[in-house]
Amino acid sequence: LPSLNSLSSAKDVSGISREVTPSYAAPAHQFLEDLIMAEWMETHRAVVHPWYCDHIGHMNVRFYGHFFDDAGFHIWNMIDGAHIAMKQHGVGVVVARTTNDFVNEANAGELLIVKSGFTRLGNKSLTYTQRMTNAENGTLIATQDAVEVFFDLKARKSTDMPDEILRLVINDIACRRELISHPEIIQET
Repeated sequence: LPSLNSLSSAKDVSGISREVTPSYAAPAHQFLEDLIMAEWMETHRAVVHPWYCDHIGHMNVRFYGHFFDDAGFHIWNMIDGAHIAMKQHGVGVVVARTTNDFVNEANAGELLIVKSGFTRLGNKSLTYTQRMTNAENGTLIATQDAVEVFFDLKARKSTDMPDEILRLVINDIACRRELISHPEIIQET
């Protein structure tokens, strides 16, 4: 994958200037789609306490939302420099939509892991998918797709994603993919 330094400016189909590799002929967002497709980051761990369970005996839907929401906050912490860049640009992100799929029950005493990955980058919004699994056996418990919109904190309305944040996200994804593709890069200490 190209480094950010090798990216050059081009216009995508909407006419918005974004970064693409010089040799890549498709629109920038197609490049991003091809690049992204979720490099999973661990964003949350939890225990299913008995008081999280409902009258049927499994974890109540409100706690799935709680865990996914907490993980959604942590996804930005996983991108080096994202919080600082958001503050400098006077933007934040707001959740516009979530879609949940409940695949298997979660019961009292289970240990859960949530992993998140970006699956779409737009001009004003992005989507990430989150996968909740049982930490002991890897069983998929639930998934969530969340759409977040960039929000101008002064004007109190949606705004374009700052290019600096787009670059940070792309760089993070590229680095994760490189480490996954080439585990020899990771040195044990």
